[in-house]
Amino acid sequence: MNARLALALVALLAGCGGETATRAPEQPPGSLGSTFVTGHPATGLAVERPGKRVDLVGLDGHVHARLRGVQLGYVAEPGRVLLRQAEQQWLFRPGSGTFVRYALKRVRPRVGCEVGSKRRSTTLFLCSPKPDSEGLLPLPKTIEIGATGAPRRVLARPPFPAPAPDTGPIGHWVSAQLSPDGRVVLAQWSAECEVPIAFLIPLAGGKPRPVAGTLRRPSESVGLGWSPEGLAVVFLPSGACGRSYGGPGIYLVSTDGMPVRAIVKGRGIRGAALWTP
Repeated sequence: MNARLALALVALLAGCGGETATRAPEQPPGSLGSTFVTGHPATGLAVERPGKRVDLVGLDGHVHARLRGVQLGYVAEPGRVLLRQAEQQWLFRPGSGTFVRYALKRVRPRVGCEVGSKRRSTTLFLCSPKPDSEGLLPLPKTIEIGATGAPRRVLARPPFPAPAPDTGPIGHWVSAQLSPDGRVVLAQWSAECEVPIAFLIPLAGGKPRPVAGTLRRPSESVGLGWSPEGLAVVFLPSGACGRSYGGPGIYLVSTDGMPVRAIVKGRGIRGAALWTP
């Protein structure tokens, strides 16, 4: 399953704090192939900053390394971090703390379903409808769930109604990741103008609910994945109205949608990706 890293830069809230200075080893511009990151955690974040800088951050907020002259890669799968340096892409291997060259593969859109994520006996599928009257291949509109010994069923449809009776819903599902306990899905919807909106969906049933804001007024949010403790890791480019998030940043969020604590706060975040073992 291919998932897109949604990078958002819209400032909706005022009066938010800036970045807290943290001492960390700095890697000057050079080949990432010769870079070795020591003491990094098994799960962590790559946080892109202005000026072609990427910080490698633990879920406790500690900055383990600052890489200069690099940006986040264009495409990555959940749990993997790609960095871009000039025209080259590098995949971070958390087990060894090294970077290896990565060649992007061209993936043609397919009609049908592809695996979104799998945990134990449960599999999530991102499913696309048939081509339209002009033969255009659609993007995923439903999330389906399959479990051993049970028929496959639709877990989530488009969360927003179609703007007109003769048109379909605007947007598509980008990714769907099961929580460590297998009870909740962190799903990413790409809305109109590719605005990212993250949702939490209970497997037991119920409508998708935005991680930030309400269904009528959702806030921009990017679901990065799950922490080992079963908390959703969410990037809020613009903060969130009506919740106690405290402005733009990257947060740990409980499965009921409430923020637990901030990992990184401030407006100077260009994007983020989560690595896992």
